[in-house]
Formats: sequence, structure tokens, C-alpha cells
Amino acid sequence: MAFNFWVAGSAGEIDTFNIDCFDHLNIDDEHVDRIRVMRNGDIQIMDFNDDATNCVCYFEQNKFLQDQLEGIPTQLDRAIMFEFGIRNFSSMNIIGFSNGGNASARWIVRCGQYRPFRINNFVTISTPFNGDALDATPNGFLKEMKPHKAVFSNISCHHFQGISDSPAETAQFNVPSDGVIAVANAETCIEVTGVKARTYHGYNHGTAQRIPDVTALLSTFL
Repeated sequence: MAFNFWVAGSAGEIDTFNIDCFDHLNIDDEHVDRIRVMRNGDIQIMDFNDDATNCVCYFEQNKFLQDQLEGIPTQLDRAIMFEFGIRNFSSMNIIGFSNGGNASARWIVRCGQYRPFRINNFVTISTPFNGDALDATPNGFLKEMKPHKAVFSNISCHHFQGISDSPAETAQFNVPSDGVIAVANAETCIEVTGVKARTYHGYNHGTAQRIPDVTALLSTFL
């Protein structure tokens, strides 16, 4: 079975992949390692379990915007290779929430494709593939990633995006969104991986992890 690596998003607190995701997937804490990558790149072990088949990675800076995404792949690589050094897995699935999806995509291009294990699945949930919550105009991140689309051709990519139906959540944007990320921005994933985003009405940025299709897919990894 492939090892699962979960990458938290901007402002990702310790519960990003616990309350919102792990509980309803029935993943016991004893099967989860938790790592925080510090600003200087050091690895901080938050929780280690002998029988872990999952690892969640958090970033100390927590708000990695466009300019901060530059250094994140190197830090993410340290966390993944730290876990690989312990688990020696032959394949992995990487799941990114929000900007954790951007960080994971850039890691795959810069580092992941060269590592001694196979990446089976790349899953993103509520990810602004343009690196900006609202603007779908190509920016530095998107321009950098587009020439490397072929890297994702041997990886099964899945992109999920909620569309909030709450006027209170969407009024500030005046465009379809999940209350945080514009749908048009999430849909730029096709420029990065060649795979279209799957959109779902009735889910916001905080509940997209509970989209039935997301749950069904992630359950096959466990």
C-alpha cells in the first residue's frame, strides 16, 4: 500500500487534516505522523507512530503566499525525505489542501519526479492553482509550472473545488467561489496538470474535504 502524505494549506492549524478530514475517514491517530517544517527548514516531529501509513506536513510560516511558495518545495522535500528515510515506502499519494496543493505541485516538478519512489496520486482540494485567491490571470507560479505539464502525465491527478451557495460567503467576490478561492482560479489546474477540476455546489472552503467523491477517492488510499 502506498504511503499517504498530506500537505496543509496557508494558515493550516494542527486540525486541518484531523477534524475536517481524518475523523470522517476513520483514520486513527496511531496511523498518522505529524511534522512541522520550521522557517529555517528544520524538521519538528509533532507526533510519531510506529504503525503510521500517513504523514501530515505543516509549515511554521502558515501563510505561504505567491512569493513564499518559492522556498516551500525544498522544505516540503525535507519533510517527505525524512519520512521516507524512516518508512522506506516504494510509492506515495500526495494530498494538498488549499495552498498545500500549490506547494505539492511545485514539489513534484522540482523534486518529486527525481525521488526513488513512485507518486501514484496527486490530489488537491480547494487549491488556487494560480497562487492567488481570486485572480485567474497567469502569474509567475502558473507560468513556471505550465512547461512542466508532462511531469504529471504518469501521475493520477484529481482536483476538487467547492462552490458555496451562501450569499454571505460569496458576496464579497462577486464571482463563483468557495468563500475563499474563486472557482475560475481553481480551474487553472488544467494548465498545470492537464486535468480539469471537478466542482461541487453547496461546499465551501472548509467543507470541501467532505465532498462524497473526495471521501470515496481518499478511502481507496487507506
